[in-house]
Amino acid sequence: MISFPSAFLAVLILYLVATLLYLLRLILGRPIFSVLGLRIVIFAALLQSLALVAHAFQSDRPFISSYLENYQLSSLVLAVFFIVLCFTKRFYAAGPLFVTLIDVFCILSLSYDHPDLLMEPARGRGYLIFHLSSIFLSLSVFAIGLISAILFLIAEKQIKTKQHHGWVAKLPPLASLDEVHHKALYAGFFLFTFSILTGAGFSKVTTGHYIAENFKQILSFVLWVFFAVLLNFRVRQGWQGHKGVILSLTGFVGLVLLFFVGLK
Repeated sequence: MISFPSAFLAVLILYLVATLLYLLRLILGRPIFSVLGLRIVIFAALLQSLALVAHAFQSDRPFISSYLENYQLSSLVLAVFFIVLCFTKRFYAAGPLFVTLIDVFCILSLSYDHPDLLMEPARGRGYLIFHLSSIFLSLSVFAIGLISAILFLIAEKQIKTKQHHGWVAKLPPLASLDEVHHKALYAGFFLFTFSILTGAGFSKVTTGHYIAENFKQILSFVLWVFFAVLLNFRVRQGWQGHKGVILSLTGFVGLVLLFFVGLK
């Protein structure tokens, strides 16, 4: 039988090696390090996929019902999107940011074993499993928007100061960064909406009320309204580019706070 902690640890080591290579690319300016880093990310993502599939078949619990599985799945989503963006939008220079976040998710996955949801009544467990998985997936998709927003601001500043050189010169055009940013917002908002609905369903089944009036639910609703307004005004009021990026960063801060509040 496969030793899954060892397999996921091997995946983490590969991602850390890729991070080192991308940092060497920044320091030494040699493109070969980015090429090697991307190849290692691809290999690590394949190994991670196989480990997750094998884990799903051998586990005696529902899949995506533990923090380990959800963190691993979230890191894999980031890795896959990064690989796709490299081949479609030339996001090679974004490697240090993407792979560092992947490292964080992988490290956190090895810090947890089983979440409290497995101790919940069976009648509400289904809602909670989908609630947990949609939260993690929305966080990873929103992270793509966060990275593209940061890269947008960096590239925009370099263009304005006419210092467009070094690794910044290798970034995609502002239009491509903004496109990835708003698509990640839309996808993340859809997943976030699903997490709120499943959370309300779990609350109804277990307490008899859709809203428990705790801080987590209130903050979730406030953030949902914030992103709904932001996405609506992006279309109707032309909040593309700099303004939309700055506003979205505010929402990202709230999401991080909500995520860690939810883990308590």
